[in-house]
Amino acid sequence: MSTRKSLLIAILGLLAFILFLLLTGSPVLTAAIDPAGKFPAGTLLVWLGFVLLPLAVYLIVFSGPSAQDPRLNVFRMGLLIAFALSLLWGFAAYGLAGNWQYNFSGQAEQFVGSSQAGEYFWYLNYLTLGWPLFVLLLYAGYRALQ
Repeated sequence: MSTRKSLLIAILGLLAFILFLLLTGSPVLTAAIDPAGKFPAGTLLVWLGFVLLPLAVYLIVFSGPSAQDPRLNVFRMGLLIAFALSLLWGFAAYGLAGNWQYNFSGQAEQFVGSSQAGEYFWYLNYLTLGWPLFVLLLYAGYRALQ
């Protein structure tokens, strides 16, 4: 088995594990990983999942003999944008919430931490999750038309 295929299997397994933890509401997600108790493990796991998703899509799209096709550069660029967005997700979400637990309050007097910022937080989540899946869907359409 090639290294690329082994890496893809490991990434998909890790993504499945993270999804399992999220769907079951595991107490691991709320466990603090810093001494001050301000950074929950769930934040790190979701961030890792967001980073691994475009990487998995990249390994799916750019494996095989047609991986060097110059017409695939648009997909490569789309996945590069998705990867950059996923790397910046945690910092952007922190900027919206003002905390690493991503708690939003209707009583916040400023934008940071307000319910309106919470709406933008969810838009950011949808974009970060949806962009690599959209690229994968476009790639599947491209392959079907060939």
